[in-house]
Amino acid sequence: MKFYTKEFYEEMQVAAFITFPPSREEWNVFMDSLKEDKKDYIDNRILHLEVMKEDLLKYLPTSLYKLIHDKTIVTDYPSSENLKIINQWRESFNTKAECVKHASIERYESIKNELSTSVVHLHEEALHDAEVISFECKPEEQKCYMILEHYKNGKSIKVKLTFTNVKELSVDENIKGAKWLYDEVSGDASFFEVNILLNYPLTEFHMKAASLEFEIIDPDV
Repeated sequence: MKFYTKEFYEEMQVAAFITFPPSREEWNVFMDSLKEDKKDYIDNRILHLEVMKEDLLKYLPTSLYKLIHDKTIVTDYPSSENLKIINQWRESFNTKAECVKHASIERYESIKNELSTSVVHLHEEALHDAEVISFECKPEEQKCYMILEHYKNGKSIKVKLTFTNVKELSVDENIKGAKWLYDEVSGDASFFEVNILLNYPLTEFHMKAASLEFEIIDPDV
């Protein structure tokens, strides 16, 4: 991936995790509203913290490490000094995210006319959160098949992608059950390339092929 890398996605999750209300008063109102669910909420936040801990330490400023290690980053509202550090980091990341978004759009628009209709369809279908139902390659045919469950107009449909004359394939994990996060496409009249960031597990998928067939296999659509 050129823009939506695994590292960028990890950092995005960190930014979402360390979101706080603007004031301690609003934090207290929220916590009070939980009533008997307050303990469960805090316990779940601590469990989430343990899952996120490696990435929090990877991307956040070292001045916040103490809050991470003693868990107060999820159990208490930060001090004004720490809140300032957190907000500055988030603002920096938000600026970075906007740059990534615009750079990705600009690059796609600059090459869109060189891509086949099916590749354009793949990118513009907005497959975010589609689940990989199956992925199979037949080397003797130089073909790969991917079936996705995708929600469109509030309805679950299945999409079949057929990659023909496959020249390159790179994927580190078994992607059955993985969720489609972002895709980036490129190519010319001879070949196209698609890079996909998938989650559960978080992995990058790369395919170079001569052609792509995009087919909706739900008979009601």
